[in-house]
Order: sequence, then C-alpha cells, then structure tokens
Amino acid sequence: MLSKQTRLTSVLFRLKNYGAIIAIVLVLFGLATPLLSVSMTQGGTGEVTWSELSASSLSLAIASLAAWGATLLTSSRSVRVFSTLQGLLTVTGLALFFVSLDQQQEVALYEAERVVGISGVVTLTDLMVTPHPVAFGLVIGLFISLLVSAVAGLIAPVTRSTRSSRYERARPETPSELWDQLSHGDDPTAR
Repeated sequence: MLSKQTRLTSVLFRLKNYGAIIAIVLVLFGLATPLLSVSMTQGGTGEVTWSELSASSLSLAIASLAAWGATLLTSSRSVRVFSTLQGLLTVTGLALFFVSLDQQQEVALYEAERVVGISGVVTLTDLMVTPHPVAFGLVIGLFISLLVSAVAGLIAPVTRSTRSSRYERARPETPSELWDQLSHGDDPTAR
C-alpha cells in the first residue's frame, strides 16, 4: 500500500504534467479563436486574435510551456528552478493580458483600418466591438492551468526519469567476490 506522501507526490506529478498538456491544447485553440469581432457602420467586419491583442502575453505563455518542458529533462533540483520560472512567466503573461484588455478599442480601430485599407477614415464611433467570452475563457484557463502546473512542480519536484548510470553495478561485500565472479564467468561490471 502506498503511503500518503507517495500518493500526494504522484498526484502533484500528474497535476504538473496534465496542467501543462491542457495548456498546450488551450494555446492551440486560443491561437485559432478570435477574441474580438469588429463591425463597422460602413459594412465591414474583422476579427482580433490573441496575438494581435497581446502578443507579449502569448509569447510568455509559450515560454512558460518551454520551462515546463525543461522540467521533463532535468533533475529534481532543477525542476524547482524551472517551475519557479514557469510560474513567474505565467503570472507576468496573465498580467500583460489584462493590461492589454484596456487597449481593446485601439486594437479594434487598427483592425478596422486594416479592413478598410485607408487609415484615418474610421473612428471609434463607427465601430461596434463584440468580445467573445469563450475565447477569453480559453486564454485565462490556459494561464490557470500553467500556474497549477508550476505550483505542483514547486511542491513536488519529482521526475520520472528511467535513466541510470551507465556503469552502475552492485558493490560486492569483499574484494575477493569480484574475483569469484570472474572465475565463474560472470561480468562484475554488468548491471
């Protein structure tokens, strides 16, 4: 029977990895889903994506996923370092995303001018901006799952590495056992 500590460590290990996997799926959906629809009174429409609204928060989300990927390749001491980095990148990306929400009107105006093809013709009064709550939920859910993954990595920096030392072998009780193994035809350096 597994101890409570082992079960908790196993659950946190899964949270760290499944949180990041969910974040990868949400990033892919978030890239394809428009956050804002822009309609003009002259009849044109456009859409604003996450990369157009806040490219810096998207970049930090991808960097946070890269930090999670580094936790898969390192020792348990480094997992804490990369999980800390992942958490800092996630919180900063979320903050930048919320800051960019204040600039929705300017980004919508830029999109409308791109659709029309002439700058200075469209004003903010000519626009109707419609946010897509599901798309915003995807982006915020992405940051939450990245944050859960980072916190789980900080609490339980476990790696499931099956790597072993290439030259690892059992230590014999006495030096004469090495000679005994050799005389029996056994390789004492074999694992």
